[in-house]
Amino acid sequence: MSGESKKEIVAKVKLILKSVDPALENIEIDTNEKFFETGKIDSILLISILNQIESEFAIKVTPQEFTPENFANLDAITEMILRIKSNGH
Repeated sequence: MSGESKKEIVAKVKLILKSVDPALENIEIDTNEKFFETGKIDSILLISILNQIESEFAIKVTPQEFTPENFANLDAITEMILRIKSNGH
């Protein structure tokens, strides 16, 4: 594991979210905000987010981990990244 803290991962994921959609650039993203319910993220953006997360954190999100629950909000994405990194994927 690279030793990144949860806070550092949250900050990087926020940057990823804002980079895939310019509309999110000036919006503060709450860790528990439901992305799909608020309409901030759709299925097209989700693929871009997935690709950038895998690249940024040097992880592979398996089909079993690629669930709506794991991408529901910033906190869920962060927990998924931490879990994958701790398992050595």
